[in-house]
Amino acid sequence: GAYIDLGEGIVVLVMNCHGAYFPYGPYQLNGIEYKDFPATDDVDYVVKVNKEARQGMVDKLLEDFHSSTTPFVCLSGDFNEPSWLDWTEGALSAGLAPYVVQWPTTRSLWEGGTSGSSDASGIHVDTASEQEGHQRPIRFDSLYFISQHGSEKLSGNRREHGNVGYRSS
Repeated sequence: GAYIDLGEGIVVLVMNCHGAYFPYGPYQLNGIEYKDFPATDDVDYVVKVNKEARQGMVDKLLEDFHSSTTPFVCLSGDFNEPSWLDWTEGALSAGLAPYVVQWPTTRSLWEGGTSGSSDASGIHVDTASEQEGHQRPIRFDSLYFISQHGSEKLSGNRREHGNVGYRSS
């Protein structure tokens, strides 16, 4: 990561990372074998192998988050998994996801401290309503941050906002 001095005493640690590109759970659960990982309908297996592939990265990112010398940290990246907020009951009911899946990379980041405020779980795009017209509910570009005022995750598919969701006050 890099520390960026924004002036007036505001310093931000900005980090970007890219998770292992395989296994790729959305392929597996959509019937596509990839890099010797079979197509399957076993959600528990898919979560397990995806977590094994990326948990070391998650642990290092959380270590860096918690050892930061600034109260504001920003993490972006391609985690090669959808958000744990994407493959929900609503997405399944709308036909946007074949299963309900708590994707482990983003879930682990969230549980590891990138969600310090009690209302943070409400900050996300509603997959079922926002992805109308998209062929597959695969979204893995995310922005997480921790600040002295709590934590939030910004992520989304709102084309008019450059593929980053936003929180209005």
